Amino acid sequence: MSLLLLGKTKCAICKKVINMEDIYYGFPHFVANILDPLHFFSDRSFHLACLERSTLGRIAMQYAELGNFKIKPENRKCIVTGELITRQKEHILIGYLTSDESSYLHRFNFTHINVLNLSQWNEREDVIKELAQLRESGLWLEEGNRNYLNKLIEVLEFKSDLSILW
Repeated sequence: MSLLLLGKTKCAICKKVINMEDIYYGFPHFVANILDPLHFFSDRSFHLACLERSTLGRIAMQYAELGNFKIKPENRKCIVTGELITRQKEHILIGYLTSDESSYLHRFNFTHINVLNLSQWNEREDVIKELAQLRESGLWLEEGNRNYLNKLIEVLEFKSDLSILW
């Protein structure tokens, strides 16, 4: 979640200080791709009114809320079996990938997979292929050495264990 110091932190849209009497919204860091239009909102704080006046702001709130809902322990259901995943060592989370609804990857935003079911996932190869194409397209760029996309591909290809995603 974004760091918000009331009376000090400025809204990333209007650049005015967010005060205690203001209604505000803080985003988690949910967009790894710095080229994604929603990255601007990731891990930042805003006046709620500023977000509501912004088309992208409203979209970002929808994805952040969806992500917050989907990552709750009671919602961590495997895409293959529908069973609840209760052990972290068996849990793969595909985080936010894109807001582009025409993208094949869009429907896999915030998807849970039990690693024990990974080899049975019918769409695994297609997802790996699409993730690799996204990586090669130049439309995905991450800050520093995070390499989330590469790590996710490695896990889905059985080339690395889950611990690289934690």
